[in-house]
Amino acid sequence: MSDVSPADEAAKKRLVDFFFESYEGLREKHYARRRKNKALIGFELAGRRSDVVDELIKRALAEYGYPRLAGVSVVALGGYGRRELCPYSDIDLLFLYADGSKDLAEEVIERLLYLLWDLRLDIGNCMRSVG
Repeated sequence: MSDVSPADEAAKKRLVDFFFESYEGLREKHYARRRKNKALIGFELAGRRSDVVDELIKRALAEYGYPRLAGVSVVALGGYGRRELCPYSDIDLLFLYADGSKDLAEEVIERLLYLLWDLRLDIGNCMRSVG
């Protein structure tokens, strides 16, 4: 028996739909080159891929009840942090938390990582305290 609520399942479906629709749109723009040479070039696509992941994380935090995290920060690192997210690149995340926010950080990390893993994204992550 699953302990996932119907509301959580609905939220996850909205997030998954957003992600795949966004990535499909980028794929179509990339291949538009064959039609009147209006394709997005590499660095534009990499930046837009990063934007999609940014938006996915923001939406996920809001959907899961964390629209404003106090004491916890999600930091993009590596190619993703530089807005150079290439296809099949991993998404490197640093989770920073303030004193007294470790439990909240662990809760947020668990929910967010499960979503990203379910999307079959390769995630590099670490959790650090600021204090």
